[in-house]
Amino acid sequence: MRRACLTCLTILKLTGTVILFSLLSSGSLFTQEELVSPGDKISVRIEEDPSYGGIFTVSANGQVILPLINEVRAAGSSREGLAQKIKERLEEKFYRKATVLVSILEKAPKRLPYYERSEGDTGFYVTGEAEIIGEVWVTGEVMREGPVPIYNNKKLTVTKAIILCGGFKEFANQRRVIVRRKDKKGKWQEIPVNVAAIKKKGLLDQDIELQDGDEIYVPQSFFNF
Repeated sequence: MRRACLTCLTILKLTGTVILFSLLSSGSLFTQEELVSPGDKISVRIEEDPSYGGIFTVSANGQVILPLINEVRAAGSSREGLAQKIKERLEEKFYRKATVLVSILEKAPKRLPYYERSEGDTGFYVTGEAEIIGEVWVTGEVMREGPVPIYNNKKLTVTKAIILCGGFKEFANQRRVIVRRKDKKGKWQEIPVNVAAIKKKGLLDQDIELQDGDEIYVPQSFFNF
């Protein structure tokens, strides 16, 4: 009887070891930390200085603009990795010691798939296979803020990007949509686009073709016309 009990205990121990090893191997017990992505909303603060920091959105090109140090590459970093980057930059010139805390408050929505609106169709349908070669980010008075991919087999313009985000909200300022784009020196340039005129007068030459990393901002208008 005693020998049988010892045998059962040995089997249980071995079984438990196998189960634990299986869980560790599959990542069920320990999950890999989520990395920062373009479009994520993150919180950055310093323990030693409560006045520093705030909530920031990672841009389409993976950068986050912070007080004092300007752009920091955020996309692809863990919270701890990004905190270390910020700490090093701040301690170079501005702080003797900076204990930086980074939190991901809100993950960016998933990339929108490639859609084409058919003539007279009220919905969207997926067309063909395509390769993603870039991405733009649309914010402001659109129905769905978020990233829009650029595909190798289809030109993406301002109006098409807005359509893919569900169109304008009621009080969107369609006359002054802003495209933010970096020049060759890395400086941001703002290009105003009158989407209302493009739609009304058919000024297709003014419907700017978008490039990887562009950001579109649709401001609010006090009048819905």
